[in-house]
Parts: sequence; C-alpha cells; structure tokens
Amino acid sequence: MNGERFILIFLITIFSLASPAIACRGWQFETVTLLNHLPATAQQEEIVARVEVIEPLPPSPTVQGFWFTHLVHVRVVEPVKGIANGADLIVNTRDTLCDQNFTEKTKGQRGYVAGRLQKQPDGSMHFTGRWKRDLASGGMVKDAD
Repeated sequence: MNGERFILIFLITIFSLASPAIACRGWQFETVTLLNHLPATAQQEEIVARVEVIEPLPPSPTVQGFWFTHLVHVRVVEPVKGIANGADLIVNTRDTLCDQNFTEKTKGQRGYVAGRLQKQPDGSMHFTGRWKRDLASGGMVKDAD
C-alpha cells in the first residue's frame, strides 16, 4: 500500500513539473502560419497566397519517423502577391510547442500564407510568416520572425 502510494505521488509530481515545460503557456502565445483567411495587414507582406499542403517534411534530415513537424511542403494554388501559381514552398513554423505543427492528416489542407522567404543555415529557402491573435482587437497580427 505504501509503495503504491509512493508511486502515485511520484508520478503526480513528475507530471505536474513537466507540464509547463512541454506546453504552450497560453493561447496568446500560439502562432499560425497556414491561415483560414487573410488578416487585414497581410497585403504588407512580400508573399501572399492560398496554398495546398503537399506533405509534411521530417523535422530534420536524420529523423525517420515523426508524428508532427514544423516543416511542410506546400504548392501555391492562388497567388495574391509576390509568387507564381504552382510554385512550391517549404513552410517553416519555427518548431516550438506554441507554433503550428503539421501531421499526415494535413495533406490536402488549404489555407493562406502571408510572409517572406528566409535563407536557412544550410542555404535552402524557407517560407516564414507566423501570425498570432491580438489581445486587444481579437484580430490576427504578424509575429516577429
């Protein structure tokens, strides 16, 4: 009985300490890159388009199996500004638990992106454009890249 009680208390302690470290601290910190609609200020961005998710990509070249990822291959289906129809992009959502992640279920999903291309340390170009909810207005505002 004492052993079971100790294990239960130990597990509760571990999970209560780990939870804040593995979760986003609140909806006000959550960001989205694949948007349901374009925010009012989206036209100020270099690239604006409606895209379709082709496939989620491994979070790094050495990862074989993954449940979710911050990298996704998309194709432009409706260009709005700064990019051609049919162009392929790699969208990078930054890879924190507050940022949007993608799974296999994301294939075929459509949404809008508004942001810019950013050169990565390996020389590749990734699209970045994170948006978050503004606490005062409730609308979407651009997050710092």
